[in-house]
Amino acid sequence: MTDKTKAATPAGTGMTAARGANNDESTGRVSSIAQDDQKRNGILRFIPTGRENAIHLRDLVGLTGLHERDIRRAVERARVAGEFILSDDRGYWQADPRTEEGVSEVMRFYRREAYRIRALAKRLEPVRRRVEAARAVGADQVLMEGWAGG
Repeated sequence: MTDKTKAATPAGTGMTAARGANNDESTGRVSSIAQDDQKRNGILRFIPTGRENAIHLRDLVGLTGLHERDIRRAVERARVAGEFILSDDRGYWQADPRTEEGVSEVMRFYRREAYRIRALAKRLEPVRRRVEAARAVGADQVLMEGWAGG
């Protein structure tokens, strides 16, 4: 790997982007698909196994050189790909699906996230009803009455 290739990623991340088929040779930039895949796979190296070893987002920023938003996206992509990355107020960690404790952690996380989604949907129900009413009688009238406290 050349020094020029290494310079394309944030210093100290250890998350070198893949070169080749997904590379735009005219600009020397790696496609966003390849970067996303690289971030998702690379982030796993920085997230320890076990809740007791959880790493806080600000520490991941320092270790990877990525922005918080990019780390969150990489974690989400890894989760969608089936990785057992969990989080709470302590930070991020990987659960070990080979252990009963790891499986229990994943199920607790799943239930907590499902509850959070249901609660959000319930809080948004009045908005949904209002939008339906706006569509039925004229959006401007219903929406403006609501903004005026009506």
